Amino acid sequence: MIYFAVTDFAVKKGTVIFLNNRDLNFSEECWNEPEKFMPERFLVDGNVKKPEHFLPFSTGSRQCLGFKLAMWLTTAIIGNLCTNYEISLESKENYDLPRNRLDIGSKSLNFVYTPISH
Repeated sequence: MIYFAVTDFAVKKGTVIFLNNRDLNFSEECWNEPEKFMPERFLVDGNVKKPEHFLPFSTGSRQCLGFKLAMWLTTAIIGNLCTNYEISLESKENYDLPRNRLDIGSKSLNFVYTPISH
């Protein structure tokens, strides 16, 4: 049997190992205030730097196959919407959202898309 060592554990060849990305990306051992939205944590001397322990889409040969497509498609869609529409929130809604949060839970935002004449 062939083994390799990962810290204090011996792992048998052919063993499937899963990485808990959520635990890693919200670990207090890796991040200062992991639940807080702090994009500045990725700035080092004015440059964007991704820490090696930050794996939002996995890494290596098992990386999310749709990552690049999703980034390209998202950019194209948002660019198209911003070019052709004025986007605003419905005024009748109450949009008191928690600070420093990217998500709003089960509540969705209602947008109004007004065409821009070119």
